[in-house]
Amino acid sequence: MQHIFARLLAQPSVFEGRSKPSTFLYAVTTNHCLTALRDRGNRQRILDDRYAHEQAKVTAPPDDDRVLVRRLPSKVDRSLAEVAVYIYFDEMRQDDVAALLGTSRRRVAELLEQFNAAARALLDAEGAAAATSKEER
Repeated sequence: MQHIFARLLAQPSVFEGRSKPSTFLYAVTTNHCLTALRDRGNRQRILDDRYAHEQAKVTAPPDDDRVLVRRLPSKVDRSLAEVAVYIYFDEMRQDDVAALLGTSRRRVAELLEQFNAAARALLDAEGAAAATSKEER
C-alpha cells in the first residue's frame, strides 16, 4: 500500500477525476496486485526454464488447491483476472463489480464465465501434468 500511495503522490496527475477517489484507489491497487501476480508468475517461469534439470532431481509435494487457485489470475487475460479477483477474493457482488468497471452486470457475468472456463482448462492441464509426472517416477 505504501508503494502505491508513494507512486500516486509522486504523480498526482494520474487521477483525472473521472471517478470517485475511492474507486480510483481500489482500481489502482487491484491493477498493481494483478501486475505483481503476473510478474511473480513470469519470474517463476523463467527460473523453472533455467533450472529445470536441477528441479527434476527434487520431487516437490503437489500444490494445495488453494495455491493453484491463487495462481490462476496471473495466467489469464487481465480483464478476466480483474473480475475474478473482485468476485472470488474480494467477495464483491457482480453489480458492484460492474459499477466499479463501468460496464454491465451481464458483461461481468460473461467475463466470469470465461475465467471459470480458463481456470478449469488450466487446472485440468496441471492435473494431467502432475499425473504424468507421478507415472514417470
